[in-house]
Amino acid sequence: MIPVASTPQPRPSPSVWPLLTGVAAALILVIGIAWFLPGFTTVSPDTAGEPQLIWQGQIIDGTAVIRQEDRFYFHVPVLQSLLDPNIFWDAENGYLAVTTKDRLIQMDTSQLTWYINQEPVELRFPLLMVDGEPYVELEPLQFLYRLDINYISDTNRLLVREAGSPLITGEVFRNNSHLRLAPSVRAPRLAKLQQGGQLVLIEEEANWFKVQTGQGLIGFLPEKHVALQTLAWSPSPGSLEKPAWKPLGQKINLVWEQVTGPFRNPKSQVLSRLLGVNVYSPTWFHLNDAEGNLISYADSGLVKTAHQEGKQVWALFSNSFDPEMTAEFLQNPEARNRTIRQLAIQANLYNLDGINIDFENISPENKELLVQFVRELAPVLREQGLVISIDVTFKSDSGYWSLIYDRAALGQAVDYVMVMAYDEHWATSPIPGSVASLPWVEKGLQEILKEVPADKVILGLPLYARLWTVSQEGVTSKAWSMNQTKKWLQDNRLEPEFDPHTGQYFAELEDADQRYLLWLEDETSLQQRVELVHEYGLAGVAAWQRGFAKDEIWPALSGYLGNTP
Repeated sequence: MIPVASTPQPRPSPSVWPLLTGVAAALILVIGIAWFLPGFTTVSPDTAGEPQLIWQGQIIDGTAVIRQEDRFYFHVPVLQSLLDPNIFWDAENGYLAVTTKDRLIQMDTSQLTWYINQEPVELRFPLLMVDGEPYVELEPLQFLYRLDINYISDTNRLLVREAGSPLITGEVFRNNSHLRLAPSVRAPRLAKLQQGGQLVLIEEEANWFKVQTGQGLIGFLPEKHVALQTLAWSPSPGSLEKPAWKPLGQKINLVWEQVTGPFRNPKSQVLSRLLGVNVYSPTWFHLNDAEGNLISYADSGLVKTAHQEGKQVWALFSNSFDPEMTAEFLQNPEARNRTIRQLAIQANLYNLDGINIDFENISPENKELLVQFVRELAPVLREQGLVISIDVTFKSDSGYWSLIYDRAALGQAVDYVMVMAYDEHWATSPIPGSVASLPWVEKGLQEILKEVPADKVILGLPLYARLWTVSQEGVTSKAWSMNQTKKWLQDNRLEPEFDPHTGQYFAELEDADQRYLLWLEDETSLQQRVELVHEYGLAGVAAWQRGFAKDEIWPALSGYLGNTP
């Protein structure tokens, strides 16, 4: 192989090196100076098109608000995400319900009418459909949700803030301070601010303040350009919320009264025997049809006597436990409205203090509609000063009896959630057992408290027991009152023994080919459940039902609760 000689490369002469070094140093100097020099680019705010929504000092992207004829309309999904996730839009029926704790507004696109607490008020363009999307007028919401609203025409900014929310205010400390897009002197300028200009401080970041100007512009100023003022509050029209009734210095001690038909109410004298009971809840109202009409078994005499005895009356309203009728009812906004109106009138006619909602045996498909109905009903009743409660079961895999309840959502809508803490072993259970053993109750209660605040939870107490019969034919049971179980023990000369596993007394009898089992509900079992009320800080108890109890149980129960009969 013949070697190939390399061609020598020319090298700079020594006299060139100083020049190259100087050029490089100059470039580095220029870049360094440019790095530390402030940015001079100015970005003008976009004032064309629909208004820019500034919510609580944050820019909301997209068409969150539109403007027509000097009216502003909120996009309903944006309203749901920012302000109220409970807003319900029924596209099929063209129906929107905006619910707060003490107000209900219903809007119908065909009639252009808003119904405030079931009383129609004519408004212009209350609901606007744009490209198939629902928009709701903002101004009426100002009162409902207590909003502070300010439109800045110069910058086409709509400033919305929840009234009563805290504000950290300040003012521009130096003339010609540049508001920038980012916390850097190199960031583009948004505006030149003059000394004394008012600011709302949003957050602090690396010696910069993110601020909102009086013109609705959001940007950054160096901390040294801002003079802090004070903590202020957005203007508020005042709270609309009314606290739920609570017995002064006591736990709620409620008892249900099972009324099975008209003219089947107990005599008023029974109320005087309910020593320590402060809430009486008769089963008076029931859904009669899918159109929302009610059956009423109400008795004005009982209400009058209860009030004379110092007891509140929370009438129970049920769905008659009919799943098909309930499904059709819940899916019909007009039917729901009819029920709300009828309940409100009945409560007024009979001078009731509350309504207890008892909806059971419902298809899980209607879970969200049940929540929606309660959200529509609660503010109407609360406006009349009524206490609203709802009955739920413990969590289980039962579709129609447990999975139907969104306990967290229902707990937000009502004043109290009553937990039906019984029927651990139901009437047709293939296995005999306690109606409500103490460990089962406590475990179920702990799950409930993960979703509902303790001071809203009322623990259900069974006043009945089941006498189980086990034979070759299978297992059967009978629901017995306290007096019936007492008589059965006496007739059979049985002495029950305490069962530490259930927290109850237990009795057993062998008779020919049959075996009888009984887990008692008495002072002992009730006392141990009331201890859970105190341990977990619950609102009180609700006993099912008065007809099962012996008279001695009421002063005992009141004593366990710490109430004075």
